[in-house]
Amino acid sequence: MDTTAYFEFIPKISITNNDGHSDSWMRTYTKENSLNYSINNNKTERSNFNYDHGFYIEKLLHKNHIISLRNNINIRNDKEEENGNQWTQIFQNPVPSSSLFENKRKNEKSNSTNTFLGYNNKSIEKLNFDFYISFNTIEQGPQESIYYDRDSTGIVHGEQFENSYRFKSEEYISGIKFFWKPVKKLFVNFGTAYAIKDNHFNLLKINERKSTSNGYWLPNINIRFHDFDVSWSKDLESPATYRTQVVTDTLNPLITRLPSFFYENILRQNARFSFNKYKQKYQVGIHININYKDKSEGYKSWRDVSNGHYTVQSFQARSTSNQSFYLYGRYNFKSGKDWTFYISQNTSLYTYQQYASINNVDNKLTNLGINLTQEFSITWKNLIGFTPKYTYSWNKSMNSVKNNPDFLENAYETHKIGAGLNINPLKGFSLETSYSLENRASGLNERENYHILNSSFYYTLKNNSQIKLTGFDILNQNRQNYWGNSGNTTYFQNTITLRQYFLLGYIYKFKVTKLKN
Repeated sequence: MDTTAYFEFIPKISITNNDGHSDSWMRTYTKENSLNYSINNNKTERSNFNYDHGFYIEKLLHKNHIISLRNNINIRNDKEEENGNQWTQIFQNPVPSSSLFENKRKNEKSNSTNTFLGYNNKSIEKLNFDFYISFNTIEQGPQESIYYDRDSTGIVHGEQFENSYRFKSEEYISGIKFFWKPVKKLFVNFGTAYAIKDNHFNLLKINERKSTSNGYWLPNINIRFHDFDVSWSKDLESPATYRTQVVTDTLNPLITRLPSFFYENILRQNARFSFNKYKQKYQVGIHININYKDKSEGYKSWRDVSNGHYTVQSFQARSTSNQSFYLYGRYNFKSGKDWTFYISQNTSLYTYQQYASINNVDNKLTNLGINLTQEFSITWKNLIGFTPKYTYSWNKSMNSVKNNPDFLENAYETHKIGAGLNINPLKGFSLETSYSLENRASGLNERENYHILNSSFYYTLKNNSQIKLTGFDILNQNRQNYWGNSGNTTYFQNTITLRQYFLLGYIYKFKVTKLKN
């Protein structure tokens, strides 16, 4: 606007539509008996309208005084219609076979706003401060309409199964933050805020409402000195309303969902340490992060061992603590004028926790993961480069409940050996290729070697444009395998999305000409 003011407005609108069709079957059995069997097919239509904008204006009142206003709005409307057919056989039931047609329509309108007014003061040497107030709102929740036909007896309105509710949150925050620079290369940012959070629950199908209002102090501090960075903060999260279940749902003959609602706010504390050193000869990076939540979300489940029927319920669980550690190191060295080498190493470690209650036994699961990657690179005259690499991954689950068949501990590891080869233009031709041999899961108790080969071949024309031929997964072996566990379930997922394919392209690089005034 002028040299003392700045204005920005960024609107965005997106409209999406997608349809889906799925067919599945499931069989449940013990060593002695078959318990149940089901076949499902579903057709789903979804549409979404989303609008959001970001508005920001800043004005310099004086060289030491700045005011700013920020406003963000998001409006979203999701519609979904699902038609499903399920045929079920429960062998131990008096009436073992049943069929179910279900038409479910869900409309979820949500909106959120954030309005921030700030004042920045630079009148004190080496000590600036911001004073700000903020008002945030969130409103969301689905409204469902269900019609079903059980055993071809006619379509009826399943109002007793509709999970419809609304949640609205209003948050008022005022705070102050100081920016202190006592000596060269030392920066200390610290402050505190006070938040009042009002939550309003409206459980439409059972005509029940609840409102809460709570206040929270939210301090924070960040210290940066040379290559070191240390910080700690306390933040506030809204309740996990996506787990809300208003009514008891017994429509599916194999599973019953019990009500779960009126979740509480979550206080989160985060502590972080980092060190980064970047030199031409070497690079080192260390990052440590600890996240603590005073509340979390968990699942309760009960299984009838005579027929395999499940009863499930979400609940607000106790505190969790998650940690992560990352270490990066690289060393560059030369041997003569033509050869260049570097060696690098990446190490990461993480943990995360979750709660599950199975057949009235409460368990806290802690997952531990470790990833190690070593890489070595050789380059000759910046024309030919060869980079071998080895990666090792290890995951382990640990339970607070011991010696219980519903909570078994297990571990899983993956090995990956590979190399990359780059050949820069030699008489106009270039080659980039990578190969890896991966030893990983191919089932719950099976392992397999996967050979992954990708390659790109270039030819550079006289105008510096290029013709490029790329082959992905040339050996046609790539799969996305995922192995894990939750509660008393160990699962393996094998997905093939896109394997071997080839692309032929033309690349033209536009030149940027810089003009001097």
